[in-house]
Amino acid sequence: MNNYFTFDGVDSFNFGLYIAYFDGAPNVGVSGGKYELAVDSIPTNPQQIYYGKNYSTQPLEFQADIMLESLPDNSEVDYSEQWAEINDWLFGADGYKQFSMGVNSDYYLQCVIIPLENLFIGGKQIGTRVLIHNDSPFWYKDKHIAFDFTGTTADENGDVLFTKNIDSATEIKVFPTINFKPQSVNGGNTDYFLFRVLNLDNNSEFRTYIKKQDSNKDWVIDCRYLTITANDELRTLNLGNTQPTRNWFYLSDGSNRIKVNVLDTNGNSAPFQYLNMDYTKYIRKGEIIV
Repeated sequence: MNNYFTFDGVDSFNFGLYIAYFDGAPNVGVSGGKYELAVDSIPTNPQQIYYGKNYSTQPLEFQADIMLESLPDNSEVDYSEQWAEINDWLFGADGYKQFSMGVNSDYYLQCVIIPLENLFIGGKQIGTRVLIHNDSPFWYKDKHIAFDFTGTTADENGDVLFTKNIDSATEIKVFPTINFKPQSVNGGNTDYFLFRVLNLDNNSEFRTYIKKQDSNKDWVIDCRYLTITANDELRTLNLGNTQPTRNWFYLSDGSNRIKVNVLDTNGNSAPFQYLNMDYTKYIRKGEIIV
């Protein structure tokens, strides 16, 4: 079976293309999760000072030959327009785009495809050699977590505790997108209620005050880029008279004990119509994932 792939939402079989080999030989694995050590040294200390791992300097990349399934015949047909369209697709993307092997694969890279050289037989182009450059050393897989409040009980602070297990690269912070829609909040002496999520296992937190008139809206909190929207309208973080958190909410590999606040500032219940989180799993793989 030929190795079809998908790039920027387009399947390669639409152009009759497949990947013939990686890095010059069949079945060569592509490793993931490389890093450089962030270290320093001082003259009087024989040991290096360790600060951590720098992943961004070691992105995953590999060469590949992208080939036509059906080789051009000996006719006078001009394939230049076909290759011009292919080149626009592969090399014309502005920024990192999603790349996956196979059809409907759950695993993907965020990459740029860089042209290296065209491949010919009998004067006709049959393929192109490229460099596939990912934005990190990891493969990715999108995941979803749902929070079910059925039968739950809040503690004295108005928090409900959930335990969610996350499977990702061990030391990488996973910043989710939080999606929620509260029930309409009425009554009380204030115009706001508190939305807060706290991860007890890594002491990270997100909180903001929301106007009661905005309670029955679809909220999206992007914890990676620190953006907040309600019904697709951009909103600002409202901390009231509290101090901002120094550890923005994130998920960790393994168990995550997550507290969700479900009360307004007067102690009135503010349950959710829905609450879920979308996150990207980071994967170290020593092979092409199909």
